[in-house]
Amino acid sequence: MTTTQSMSTSNAALGHPGTAAAFRKIKLLTSGYLGISALAVVVIVLMRHHSAEVNSPSARTADSSPPAPWWPSASLAARR
Repeated sequence: MTTTQSMSTSNAALGHPGTAAAFRKIKLLTSGYLGISALAVVVIVLMRHHSAEVNSPSARTADSSPPAPWWPSASLAARR
């Protein structure tokens, strides 16, 4: 097979409807990822001087108790 025949075979494979649909899905996924990444950069730039809002826990209030630790410290002490 010569190089022109292999190139025409490659171009024919790229023109196949199934291949086009697969590339369309990959392009959509990549575009979505790029859009989310760009949005994250915009939010970072906009929030760079608002450290109190970025670091404040939104679910807790000033009078609420701190959250319980996720590790079972009482049961570890009882085992010893």
